[in-house]
Amino acid sequence: MVTAMFTLSKLLLANGGCLRGGDDQRGNNGPLPAEATVAVIGLDGSGKSTLFAAVRGEPVDDVLPTMGQASDTFLFQKRTNVTLLDLGGAEKIRGIWPKYFAEIHGFLFVVDAEDSARFSEAKTCLDTVLVHKYTKGKPFVILANKADRTGAAGPEEIEMALELEPSDTLPIGKGGGGVGWHRVVSCAAIKVTRRKAHAGVINGIRALLSAVAREADTLLPRRDIDMAAHTKEADAARAAKHARVQKIRDERERKAAVEEVAPAVQAGEGSNDASEPPSSSCIAPESIPHSKPLAASYEEEGAVEPVTIQPAASAAAKTDLVAPQWAISSQPSTPTEQEHKIPEFNNPQALRKRTKRNQIVPV
Repeated sequence: MVTAMFTLSKLLLANGGCLRGGDDQRGNNGPLPAEATVAVIGLDGSGKSTLFAAVRGEPVDDVLPTMGQASDTFLFQKRTNVTLLDLGGAEKIRGIWPKYFAEIHGFLFVVDAEDSARFSEAKTCLDTVLVHKYTKGKPFVILANKADRTGAAGPEEIEMALELEPSDTLPIGKGGGGVGWHRVVSCAAIKVTRRKAHAGVINGIRALLSAVAREADTLLPRRDIDMAAHTKEADAARAAKHARVQKIRDERERKAAVEEVAPAVQAGEGSNDASEPPSSSCIAPESIPHSKPLAASYEEEGAVEPVTIQPAASAAAKTDLVAPQWAISSQPSTPTEQEHKIPEFNNPQALRKRTKRNQIVPV
């Protein structure tokens, strides 16, 4: 069975790589558009970059995989200006594909016909593309690349693996289930003759451009509408991103300002706590002095010692006693005590009661 499949692939390559061979009346013949934008997508390692180089007439030996996207414009068969977008197929790069879906008229999906283990992954990837709002209903061509190798799957097998409706049953320019018109074409991108791409590659591109020309009445206005909507979405996304970045920046600056002022505020609070006296509400009741006479409180606390006074030897000494200078055994601790004691000593009546033998003996 493998030998039969390989023989079928050889026949397809000899006939230009088409599913039905030769110039298929359902896709290859017909007018071509004046210009078209086409994306080349598919899994990594499927041969997209090699195909891109072959179409441009560049050497296909040691072609490096596309990291991101590459684009070029060339004149196809001296009739159509084709802008070809080569989009990287690595899993981490596929996220950029939707950015270009709005501007394309159709796309080429490249499958490694030899690597049947990745057919399921290729189907999942293709399904994601077909349901996108900017690609839904647009024509596409499946390029079964590396068909020259032993064991490579033919167009029908790949069509079944991708679960696509058979090409022969599709009306021209229409696909089932919202899927655009499509075809599966075998090719060998590595086979370049006189700087010309393989016949299968040329045949697949021509089939896609013919579909674009047939559906120009709907594809051209739709492309303009899709691009305007995509531009609006991109502007809104950029504005939202800018707002998020600005919010993060403002929050970072606010935290930095708080951290810069915090040490000074803490130092000021510490100095205020040390210098300010406690408020009256914080004074304990037991620390408030009781309301006793001032002299009594002084005597109880021992602030003033008793004064020994002796009267003068004769009565004449009394008359000579005018504003005597009393010697007090201990100095009053505060002016209030002194003001309390002096009026008592300057009172003559009180003085006579305290004198003994009319003599004052200074201490």
